[in-house]
Amino acid sequence: ETVLNGIEGCDHHEPILIHNCDTALTSEWNFETDAAGLFYSFQGSLARYSYARVDSFGNIVEIAEKRVISNFASSGTYWIDSVDTYQKYFEKLSEAPQTSELYVSQLMQYMLEANLPICLVECGNVIPLGTPQDIKQAAKVIEKWVPYW
Repeated sequence: ETVLNGIEGCDHHEPILIHNCDTALTSEWNFETDAAGLFYSFQGSLARYSYARVDSFGNIVEIAEKRVISNFASSGTYWIDSVDTYQKYFEKLSEAPQTSELYVSQLMQYMLEANLPICLVECGNVIPLGTPQDIKQAAKVIEKWVPYW
């Protein structure tokens, strides 16, 4: 719903990049793709993340929220090819919510079910910021990052 509010008034054909507030990351940002979506990931195993499962060719075949189905955890960053695509699948998600909160990962699962390709992008560094313990650990690491700009 927050993303939906944020894209109100945007050109319906423009792509959107979504990032949650409880992770920091580095990545190669390349949006030149024929995919309908990009799922930015890191190696994880905690049930507090969403996950993408891939086939033997590396294609995403399933995305699950807060359920470990692979070691490809979501960094909380998602790219979607257009505002129209987001709005269409948000509507489907909100019609039949799977949980009390709506997640972009769930929206992307609906996209997969409609045979829209979503590519996995592995991030360079991902640092969780969701708990006080995460913040303490992050403070030790982030100060060592060298900006790309």
